[in-house]
Amino acid sequence: MSLKLVSGILVLMSITCIVKAQTVQVTVLNGTEVRCVADSVVEVQITPNPSLEIRSITLNWGDGTAPVTIVKGDSLTLSHKYNTSDYLKECAYACPLGDVGGFCVQVTVLASYTNNDLENVSKFLTYQMPPRPEIRINDNNVVCTGNEVQFNNQTCPSNDPKMEYIWDFGDGTTSIERSPKHTYTNLGNQTVQLTAKNACGTVSASLTHSGTWRAIGHGQSRFRRY
Repeated sequence: MSLKLVSGILVLMSITCIVKAQTVQVTVLNGTEVRCVADSVVEVQITPNPSLEIRSITLNWGDGTAPVTIVKGDSLTLSHKYNTSDYLKECAYACPLGDVGGFCVQVTVLASYTNNDLENVSKFLTYQMPPRPEIRINDNNVVCTGNEVQFNNQTCPSNDPKMEYIWDFGDGTTSIERSPKHTYTNLGNQTVQLTAKNACGTVSASLTHSGTWRAIGHGQSRFRRY
C-alpha cells in the first residue's frame, strides 16, 4: 500500500507483491527423517523446479563429507552412509526436539538454473539409538530387608522423551517409574531386572543381590544384557 498526491487529493495505491514459491524438494526414500542408528544409509530423491532447466545442484550431507555436485543428465537419486556408530558412544541426545530426541544432521540442497535462479531447501535427519540400560542401587550400595531401596536408572540415552521402563524386583512386584524405590521383606538372592524400550529396540539388564544383603561393589552393579 502506498500514498500518492494527485491534484491536491490523496490517493491510496495498492501494490501487489508476487513471491515465487519454493519448488525444489528433497525426499527420503528409505524410511523417514527420524531413524535408528542401524539405518545409517540414507537414500534421497531431489526434485528440482520442473519449469526450469538445471545448471547444477549441490547436495551437502551435513556430516563434514565433501558436497556432491549434480549436473543435467545425472541421477537425482543419491545415497549416503552416515557414521552413526559414533552416536553409540554418547549417553544423551544432542538435539532433543519436543517429543523427538536424537542426533541431528542437516541435509542441504542448492539448485542453480540456467536463467540464474537459485533455490535451496534443507531437511533434518534425526538419528536415535536403542536403550543401554544400567542399574545402580543407593549411594552406599547397601540393601537391608525392611528398608527402602532407591534404584537409580542409568539408562542411555538419558534424555529420550519416549523411553519406557519396566522394573521387575524379583519378588513378584514391578514398577514403571524411571528410578523407583522398593522395600524387600525377605532375605535371599533377588535378581532385579530393568527393561527399557524406545523406538529403536527393547533391551533388559539385571542386578542380583547377594543373599547376605551386604555391600555390592560397582563391578557387580554393572548391567548384563539378555
